Amino acid sequence: MQIEKWVSVQDVASHLGMSVSLVRKRTYDPIQPIPHHRLPGGRGVRFRISEIDTWIHKGEMSNAAPKQRRPQFTSTTRAQVDRDANKGKPL
Repeated sequence: MQIEKWVSVQDVASHLGMSVSLVRKRTYDPIQPIPHHRLPGGRGVRFRISEIDTWIHKGEMSNAAPKQRRPQFTSTTRAQVDRDANKGKPL
């Protein structure tokens, strides 16, 4: 039997496709926390990928939103805004 390594918050975020801040928030969620183990002396938390995969397959990750990309906005000049606002208006 091979011993599974402990992984960090960053590794879990990458594995789940979430942001690190969302993984941290979900770790302490009172309803559906991500399975974790606290280190002695309050030195943080560690995870096991197998426990997280089991948690996902049991359907306990139902409310977790996958990491989404931010919409890409293009810069709009004041002239473009004025032109678009005046479309269809008589001169």
